[in-house]
Amino acid sequence: MWIGRFFLALAVVAALLVVPRPRGVGADSSESIPGPGRALAQVITAGGNSTCVVTETGAVKCWGSNSSGQLGQGDNTDRGDNPGEMGANLPAVDLGAGRTATAITAGTNHTCALLDNDTVKCWGNNVLGQLGQGDANSRGGDPGEMGDNLPTINLSRGGTATAISTSGVHTCALLHNGTVKCWGYNLNGGLGQGHTDDIGDNPGEMGNNLPPIDLGAGRTATAITAGDSHTCALLDNSTVKCWGDNSYGQLGQGTTDDIGDNPGEMGDNLPPVDLGAGRTATAITAGSFHTCALLDNNTVKCWGYGSFGGLGYGDSVKRGDDPGEMGDNLPAVDLGAGRTATAITAGSVHTCALLDNSTVKCWGDNSTGQLGQGDTTRRGDDPGEMGDNLLPIDLPAAAGAWIACHSSKPTGYWLGEADGTIYPFGDADTLGSTALLAGTTLVDTEATPTGCGYWTLRTDGAIEQFGDAPDLGDFNLSSLTAGEHLASFSPTPTGQGLWAFTDRGRVLTLGDAKPKFAGAISDLTSINLAGPIIDSIPTPSGEGYYMLGSDGGVFAFGDATFAGSLPGLGVIPNQPTVGLVPD
Repeated sequence: MWIGRFFLALAVVAALLVVPRPRGVGADSSESIPGPGRALAQVITAGGNSTCVVTETGAVKCWGSNSSGQLGQGDNTDRGDNPGEMGANLPAVDLGAGRTATAITAGTNHTCALLDNDTVKCWGNNVLGQLGQGDANSRGGDPGEMGDNLPTINLSRGGTATAISTSGVHTCALLHNGTVKCWGYNLNGGLGQGHTDDIGDNPGEMGNNLPPIDLGAGRTATAITAGDSHTCALLDNSTVKCWGDNSYGQLGQGTTDDIGDNPGEMGDNLPPVDLGAGRTATAITAGSFHTCALLDNNTVKCWGYGSFGGLGYGDSVKRGDDPGEMGDNLPAVDLGAGRTATAITAGSVHTCALLDNSTVKCWGDNSTGQLGQGDTTRRGDDPGEMGDNLLPIDLPAAAGAWIACHSSKPTGYWLGEADGTIYPFGDADTLGSTALLAGTTLVDTEATPTGCGYWTLRTDGAIEQFGDAPDLGDFNLSSLTAGEHLASFSPTPTGQGLWAFTDRGRVLTLGDAKPKFAGAISDLTSINLAGPIIDSIPTPSGEGYYMLGSDGGVFAFGDATFAGSLPGLGVIPNQPTVGLVPD
């Protein structure tokens, strides 16, 4: 269930935060721009009452309910419910010396991370063995239980994982060889072992003693998703197999019989879900009691629990629990005229799709506003609520603007020449070139944080704006000394301010750009520079910036951390350095 949530959330986060920022003349870069002082989230997951992200550095941060230690902080204190607990005050989860995360997934009261070395660690509630440690002891709620003291899960000798998924009380891993292993709660056979014994709560049940799930002769998996008590795998031949609880037809077999709880029900004896003549799947997601597949023709089909409209068929009818309801008899969800899907995710009893025009539509239960429509009215359970009548979610203005000019793919940039001509490449729109006065040239170009516009800077300090770039005025050059010239400029993360940097290291500001930072005087005009300042870059927080000299010298101000420069290495460049980009 949660891996699907992560997939959509990642797509939305990317639309909000990952913004290409073409530099100007003589250099280029791309940079991820968060809001002021915020770290960039690369992966997000929502558990029962907690949320976790993997940041751009691979750190894991979690907040919300911590009753079972699922936040991994060595205590049971909730976080995020009081002022001052987030941001820099929210500690990263200790994953072990030198370890970072590449994926995160959360169950009701436990959390699992896929680490950079392809091992898996889980913490939180463990009453049913969902942490896979051979006992029922919860972890993460007491000091000394995390970091190197938290063992990785024994998947098998030499076994490593490529994906993980958690339900409320069981966990699954997709291994590098395409096999799947699951552990934890097993009353309905959701672990796919032909019995109903929980796994992972007693010694000797994990590692090589835990057989991979039998998917059929020669079959491997490419994706996994865990529902409340059922599990589904997308196989290497693009078919889907599901097992475990089937009380609402969520296994898509035309019955309500559980599968995987008795011998002889898995492998070749488990038919793939009938998606329709000639149809295969490209993605799968499981809610508590329903399952959805994104098909090869970019349509969506859902089956299982139908109450609250989570299947999106304009009624509350279960599907997949009786013969004749699957295959060509199961219609595609109506996403709107001409609309198709590129990603899907299922919540507990609601479903969301990322559409081909980069909008998001959700349907089903809306008791807590999870459909994003500004109300608590559920949708998809009555006729006339889907298709064009289902409005896309109104994303924040910045995200909507970003989507509007990156509807194909976020690959593009603008190139500026000294004569003021701006050339668009990729998906960058043609917005115009800058007007030059006699004796002036173009110094630099900078994109807005949305990537839907840009500013240009002339040698006389004049700023011209294009697209969604706001008019912030022109730079006043009256404080410049004789022979001092503008070298570059940079926008603030909000897009409501600009810094300009001169070749002598003087800093000019417009809008919300801060002229100086505490403890760092960023005017270098009194220093005998070995070479002129030729480039600049702000930190993602907007609380600092770097300046680069033509000799390779780097100057750091505010929260910019100095990490070295060419003079410090004793390097004398054969040619002047020309640009600086962030790591």
